[in-house]
Amino acid sequence: MSTNEPSASSKETQANFAALMKSLTQTIESGNISTIPTSWIKPAPRSMDLMLKYCPKLTNLNWGAWSRNMIRNFKAIGILYLFKGLEEEDFQNAIDPKITHQEKARDEADGRRLICAGLDDEGLKLIANTPTVKKCWTTLRERYVLSPRLQQIWIVDDILQEMKWKEGDRMFSKWLNIQAKVAVFPEFEFLLDGTTTACMKTRLIFLLWSKYLPHHIAAILERHLQQTQGQWLNIMLEIDNELESRPKNQPKTATHSASNQTPSDSKQQRPRIKCQFCKKAGHYEKECRIKKALAQ
Repeated sequence: MSTNEPSASSKETQANFAALMKSLTQTIESGNISTIPTSWIKPAPRSMDLMLKYCPKLTNLNWGAWSRNMIRNFKAIGILYLFKGLEEEDFQNAIDPKITHQEKARDEADGRRLICAGLDDEGLKLIANTPTVKKCWTTLRERYVLSPRLQQIWIVDDILQEMKWKEGDRMFSKWLNIQAKVAVFPEFEFLLDGTTTACMKTRLIFLLWSKYLPHHIAAILERHLQQTQGQWLNIMLEIDNELESRPKNQPKTATHSASNQTPSDSKQQRPRIKCQFCKKAGHYEKECRIKKALAQ
């Protein structure tokens, strides 16, 4: 027998394969192929774990980005139908699957897990008593979709917080962050293209920033404001190099306005915080106005 002649088992395999292909061809031609919508296919447990692990936190400034990411996750695990009827386009186009009450309850639980993973303590308290994930969504949207005026207040406060110096900070990276936050306002979008010392608006930002810096860093920044010309990013690198070259044991003052007062003297002279809006002590006027605006 020739060595090239196929064996009996090979002939059987080829026959089975031919029969399979014929069956598939007939099925395709008949159009009797049933498909399952991808939105109904449940992800592997590991996919859900990754969504929960890397879910961004909702803040006063990021509802748009947060909600888009959350809707993508809802779509991936096939639970858009739970939000059907809400104003978002993806929810309006959701398809109702034919599922049992137990399966719907499981989807509700998965949706709540995802939402809770993207909330801080304040957000978790806000939705603690909501009966469904649909109600969770509308409650969060009502709270975090801010009016333009209130959003501007939060943005400015966020910028001022970024200007404060923390141990391990670098001027170059902090200036990049400040640029990005200030550029949210249309009239400051030019900051993202890079600016020079010739830009008056940028100089005003640096003058404000110097008030939030430690004294020795503010002094270096003010010197560059007066003497240096060029790109601000390059100047920030120069300041970082100057700070790194300073002797490690050189004393530093905590803030730009700090003095050599003893702790007791400083405490006696520190003015007590008082709100000029409600005339009560213990908080600033801005905080009071924000709370009142949210309550309306």
